Amino acid sequence: MRVTVGKNKNKLTKWDEWLDQIDKDITALSVARHIYSEVKEIIDANPKIQIASSFYDYMTYTYATYMVMGIRRQIDADRRSISFVSLLEEIIRDPQILTRDWYVARYRDTVLSEKTAHRGFDQFSGEVKTHVDPAIVCEDIRQIKDKAENLRKFVNKRVAHHDRSEFKSLPTYKEIDNCLKFMEELLRKYRRFIHGSCPSSFLPTCQYDWKKIFREPWIPKSTN
Repeated sequence: MRVTVGKNKNKLTKWDEWLDQIDKDITALSVARHIYSEVKEIIDANPKIQIASSFYDYMTYTYATYMVMGIRRQIDADRRSISFVSLLEEIIRDPQILTRDWYVARYRDTVLSEKTAHRGFDQFSGEVKTHVDPAIVCEDIRQIKDKAENLRKFVNKRVAHHDRSEFKSLPTYKEIDNCLKFMEELLRKYRRFIHGSCPSSFLPTCQYDWKKIFREPWIPKSTN
């Protein structure tokens, strides 16, 4: 029994650490999405800078590539890599580690009632009841892969490599946004479950005015 408890504790610690890294990765994507959206609003609000520019092409390509690569990383099932899918697949292999008793016990000395804790666990237990139902985790994997499938193909055929075959379905900004939003929701779900808490937003509060650089001309007019 002691060996089992020790093994379970080590696994939980590992999964919690993985969630920290996944949190950092998804937060970075959320920040990139926010910055790109804000800069686009600046451009849209100023007709004087709505002109053809290679810089805009570069900015758009860099943003799109960064986002699809970051999302692709989270569906990587390589056991040597830390990713969302790798974490969920580990849970599927050892679902008995995440038991109802373990979950409810964490709330016995808090204001949250055991009855409420049991209801919280129900979203993971399915037909199994006593521990996490692997079928529920499998469904989360199916959804995350389904939403990211076109992005994955784009990375494999046009970013990481240049496949000789024609790529007929380019990713859209909507696909990127929808996939990232789903990952954020899924991260909240598993952080609350394993870690016990999760921020309401993955967009950190900026401690300075990052838009200040746009209020000054980047190339001052010549005084001559």
